[in-house]
Amino acid sequence: MKDRKRNKVIVAVCAIAFLTLVSSATSPALAIIGENFPDASPEAIASIATLDTLTSVPFTIITGLLLGRFVKFRAMTALGLVISFVGGIMPYFATNIAEILVGRAILGIGHGLIVPITNTLTLSLFKGDEISKQFSRNSMATNCGAILFQLLGGFLGDLNWRLPFVVYVAIVPVLIIILMCLPEPENSIQTGLQKVKKFEIRKIFTRHVFFWSSVYALYMLWFYAYVTQTSGIIINNGYGNSSVSALVLSAFTLVGVIGGYSFHKIQKRIGTKTMTVGFFVNAASFIALSMCNNLATYTLFSLTFGFGYGLLQPAINYFLGVDLDEDYRAACISVAAIISALGSFGSSYAVKYSKIILHTDWERIPFVVGSVFFLLLGMLFIFFKEKKGIIKEVF
Repeated sequence: MKDRKRNKVIVAVCAIAFLTLVSSATSPALAIIGENFPDASPEAIASIATLDTLTSVPFTIITGLLLGRFVKFRAMTALGLVISFVGGIMPYFATNIAEILVGRAILGIGHGLIVPITNTLTLSLFKGDEISKQFSRNSMATNCGAILFQLLGGFLGDLNWRLPFVVYVAIVPVLIIILMCLPEPENSIQTGLQKVKKFEIRKIFTRHVFFWSSVYALYMLWFYAYVTQTSGIIINNGYGNSSVSALVLSAFTLVGVIGGYSFHKIQKRIGTKTMTVGFFVNAASFIALSMCNNLATYTLFSLTFGFGYGLLQPAINYFLGVDLDEDYRAACISVAAIISALGSFGSSYAVKYSKIILHTDWERIPFVVGSVFFLLLGMLFIFFKEKKGIIKEVF
């Protein structure tokens, strides 16, 4: 790949990755939105940050089945971005919580069309060592986007609860970049009809795909507990307002950029044990976050949590995708995205029922429970066997 073409490809793929956490723009303002809708349940308010992951599910399936077979990558990406823009901006005009959630649901439809594209393009357009390098770039782009969206969401939320939804205008320049720079993978659609004739469903629902999807879902279940609880913890404990929440979440994602940058180098040295490192860092961070009693320490351990997150996000995507059959790659990544999305959406219910089961209203109990899950997952990866650098079986 010539340097100029290669750079255009990198920019295009990173531009899509940049929007991965665009829904996080509302996270610092959740407490403010809740104050403006006092009759709404805590679960409804938390769903503002997670509902899009649920409604993305059926459309992620559609993308996986059609992408590169009957629909070009550029066309599917553009359609997803347009729908995301419409759904993202809609809550600005809402008059009740139901209208906000409708907008978030539409955002999820667009998100579902885009979800498998970043990883599929990375695995299709890059070869060899460049794959893990691009996953690192994708992670850095995702976290840089999250920093921008969270900062803007928090500061704008202090002015008016509607303003964080204006952040979705950021989708427009990304759409322009995609239309100008995104290439089609070779033979992506020309042989679509031939491929569909020999399409075998069993090659999608494999043990490999389900394992990595389940790991991602469990991680998202407790990762979003941090995202959705942080605003309330900071405001309820008198640490600051939604702007302060935005700064803390942005600092968390800033260190996530460093974690993403480190992935390629760490993975080359220790392979799949990268997962153990990431999960143990996150477990220790959650334990510390459950005990800290001021803004400084809460921010400090948010930073360490961010490093673990930045390391795990590209690691899971890499180990899931690098060994997939090229003809089934988009469909397999779609299945993984669906299962992980269910974990993201279930986060608010995991928070709720962890409090019910343990008979406590303590707002940080999800950190304690989440740390147990992270420790168990980290220990699990110690015992994994590898084949050609890719996990194949356990014990």
